[in-house]
Amino acid sequence: YKSLWDIDRFRRNKIACIVSVLILTLFLSINHNIIVQCRGYFSHLNSTEGKHWRGKVFVADPLYGHRPIPCSNGRLTLNYRGQRVHDISIRHDAGGFRISDTASCTTDTTRPRLLFLGCSFTEGADCRNEETFASIAARQVNGAALNAAVSSYGYGQMLVSAREMVP
Repeated sequence: YKSLWDIDRFRRNKIACIVSVLILTLFLSINHNIIVQCRGYFSHLNSTEGKHWRGKVFVADPLYGHRPIPCSNGRLTLNYRGQRVHDISIRHDAGGFRISDTASCTTDTTRPRLLFLGCSFTEGADCRNEETFASIAARQVNGAALNAAVSSYGYGQMLVSAREMVP
């Protein structure tokens, strides 16, 4: 350990010392540039502009934390620097499953029925319902997608949902 920080070692091997300093300077310069470029994005995330829900789509729940309201309609909008990036329709059927904004409120009973549990990735938080992988998978087998995924759900909520819905 002492030989690693021995000043004589650096005096003997000046090229290694110079290369080490140059690599460290390059590393710090690159990180500084990344931080400067990302600062605008991070300040935007902390601002009041960004993702907003319009309409009541979820309700507080003592077991899940929150859950979809049956037969609910709403919109998820994303604004960035005053520009609307997207405006996605979110709709749930009578069972609380995510459905297309043109579908009826009754739960689709087409067989095979595919149950999807998960978080925002499975729910398709920033996608139209037709673009979610749950809908795409159901179309591939000519069945119905029961998309019970909810943004910010974890394994605990998924397990409770499975125990409730599978029987």
